[in-house]
Amino acid sequence: MKYDYRKRKRIKPQETILDSEKYMFKEKTITREFEEPEDPNRRIVVNYVRKAQADDGPWALGAGIAATGFFTVFFILLCKSEGNPDLKVTIWGFCGILWAIAAMVFGIRGIMQKDRNHVLSFVGIALGAFQIITWIITTILTSR
Repeated sequence: MKYDYRKRKRIKPQETILDSEKYMFKEKTITREFEEPEDPNRRIVVNYVRKAQADDGPWALGAGIAATGFFTVFFILLCKSEGNPDLKVTIWGFCGILWAIAAMVFGIRGIMQKDRNHVLSFVGIALGAFQIITWIITTILTSR
């Protein structure tokens, strides 16, 4: 019976996922408290470049982009109607605010996941918050 070399290497129970070879630099290894280092001056280096994306990060970014699209159409139609918008224009703005709220919810859910890359979640939250703030300002300015 041949040994299958394609099997994944199992991680020992006392090690974390960051101790695996996938996240380490090749020339330096990580040491924990339960290990004796060979050289006391050796630096511990972990490669965080390959951290997985948060599961809800792409959803937050997509919802933020959708909210931006809806608000762009809303502002164009609002300017064309000269401050007296139809119901269609209001629906575009309402859809934009719903997508902005969804972007913030997905972004917050993505940030709550530990040991993940949160860049897309932060961008989604920023887009959603910007859209909500502009919606509030637009509502205040057009209600006068």
